Amino acid sequence: RIQADGLSQLAISPVSPPSMDAIAPLAAFCPAGASSVPAMVRVFTDYSKGAKPALTKSFFSDALWVTMRWDPCTGTDLLVLVHSSEITEADMEGRTLHGQGGNGLYLLRADEASEPIASLFGSQDGVILDVQWCPADRTDTRSLVVLQGPQPALVSVFS
Repeated sequence: RIQADGLSQLAISPVSPPSMDAIAPLAAFCPAGASSVPAMVRVFTDYSKGAKPALTKSFFSDALWVTMRWDPCTGTDLLVLVHSSEITEADMEGRTLHGQGGNGLYLLRADEASEPIASLFGSQDGVILDVQWCPADRTDTRSLVVLQGPQPALVSVFS
């Protein structure tokens, strides 16, 4: 049993990594409850009573909801696309107060000790509409596809 106050979204890894003794990692999103408390995504790799998150990523920019995508091959990497509001025409044209759009893309790595969190895209890079892992697994590289910007949107593949 885990405890996550204000839980609004949950994502369980589709794969139980061998390095985690057959326990599938779980990610929980908790939106900000008060102005002084940030929204956060917590990744749990232990479900025992009183277990602490393996890692936590806080969002101080009004994160209202997130899109969480576990790597379907390894089960340890999680893409988190943060949304601060519904995307408007002003977001698409880069006319918002805080730059282009109100989202960001992060990579959270449940089994990485030295650098478990990486920022892949920020608001200044343009509105990210969607992100998906590429289904084919190569032994040395994982790839992802990012759909970004106004229509016609830019589709990028990253390895």
